[in-house]
Amino acid sequence: MPLEGEIAAILSDEMFVLNIGSEAGVREGLVFVIYKEGPHVYDPGTGGDLGPLDIVKGRVRVTNVMPRMSQASTLTEMVDVDDFSWVMRGFGRRKEVRPIKLEVAGVSDPLAQAVQDRVIRPGDKVRYVSGPQE
Repeated sequence: MPLEGEIAAILSDEMFVLNIGSEAGVREGLVFVIYKEGPHVYDPGTGGDLGPLDIVKGRVRVTNVMPRMSQASTLTEMVDVDDFSWVMRGFGRRKEVRPIKLEVAGVSDPLAQAVQDRVIRPGDKVRYVSGPQE
C-alpha cells in the first residue's frame, strides 16, 4: 500500500506537517514529493486518458514521526556563498549546504503570487518516493 497523505500544516518555507505518521508506516528519513493533480493527459496514438499529470511542488524528508502525523523538512542543496572571512585564507567563494526553501501560501513576494501552481498549501498531496524501508 503506497504511503500517501496531505500537508496538514505549514510551519515555515522549510518545515511542514504531514497528516500521516507511524500508524501508516512513516519512518524518519523517508522522502515525500509534494504535488497537486494537474490536467489529464491523453495518449496521442490511442486518445486514451493517461490520467492526471502530477505538478510537483517540492520534496521533503521526514524528521520527526508521531502516530498520526509527521514533521518534514525540505531537502538541502550545495550553494556558492561569498566568504568575507579574513581568518586563515582571506575572502572568496565557498560551498555551503543550505535547506531548499519552497514557496508557501501567505508569502507576499509578488513572484510567489504569480506562480500559483507551485505554491504549497495545506491539503496538497504527498506521496512517498524514497528513503529507508524495512
